[in-house]
Amino acid sequence: MRSAGFRFPIVGLLTLLMFIPLFFAGAIVQDRAQTAEQTGAEWGGPQTLSDALLVIPVEGDVRQQE
Repeated sequence: MRSAGFRFPIVGLLTLLMFIPLFFAGAIVQDRAQTAEQTGAEWGGPQTLSDALLVIPVEGDVRQQE
């Protein structure tokens, strides 16, 4: 039972069995990324960024030079 001829196939089988949960986790990550992309396309519009705008009222004559 401790021979290499017995251990190698068992290790190979366990390795293949560990790929099943890995596949499911990858599918969940892909599904959530797709859902986030769709939600952003449906609910979010284009975003505009602007700085603060300081408005100073001016009384009197305003001259423009050309």
